[in-house]
Amino acid sequence: MSREAGNEAGVAWVGADGCPGGWVAVGVTTAGDLRSRVCPDVVALRAWAGAGALILIDIPIGLREDGSAGRDCDREARRLLRAPRAASVFTPPVRACLEEGNWAAANARSRRLTGRGLSRQAWNIARKIREVDGWLRADPERQRLLREAHPEVLFQALNDGAPMRHPKRRSAGRRERLAVLARHAPDAPAFFEGERAVLRRAGAMADDLLDAMVCALAPWASRGALATLPAEPEQDAAGLRMEIVYPLAAAVSG
Repeated sequence: MSREAGNEAGVAWVGADGCPGGWVAVGVTTAGDLRSRVCPDVVALRAWAGAGALILIDIPIGLREDGSAGRDCDREARRLLRAPRAASVFTPPVRACLEEGNWAAANARSRRLTGRGLSRQAWNIARKIREVDGWLRADPERQRLLREAHPEVLFQALNDGAPMRHPKRRSAGRRERLAVLARHAPDAPAFFEGERAVLRRAGAMADDLLDAMVCALAPWASRGALATLPAEPEQDAAGLRMEIVYPLAAAVSG
């Protein structure tokens, strides 16, 4: 386990989830060794991961400009997860809403542009969506190694296609998800218990760490063989793919 600054030698895959301190990142080497750090922003996240590591990040990438259609990747993720886990996939704001300074203004603008309001849940991560969106729009080629994932889709993929039975914030849900990770990385539960208190002091909650872990271990389990929702993603107006990635079942070990 490591929380050292700078590139982590041997890290091939990184999972990242937003947290009050920035981004909680978990890196995994080709041998399956786990490392963690809380990075203050996406630039620091990229630097910590190293230039060649693939980062799966739990944040919407690729946004609509207007209209009520939403993103195909979100619809497919909900269809795959089914109730009740489908409720964990929410519709992100259209890009113009990211310019607003508060939820009321963003909600009103969303209604004007799309005919529907903006959920509080979506607004609560608007700052992080804006951060990643701006960084990728500056160089869309960066999306090759920074791709959107959804933790519940990943847990289901690593669980032979069966959805999680319990909410992740309950102790039963946490145990259930750690058991899934342990099938692929036996050290995962010990890593989680060892890191959670340290990372909490750095601004990351236990749920953030768990989500970052699955974002790192899913591509490790499939050795980087990933599929996308949808199979043929659309691009947004900035040239960013609107997709959610997950490990190919045939390639998953464990």
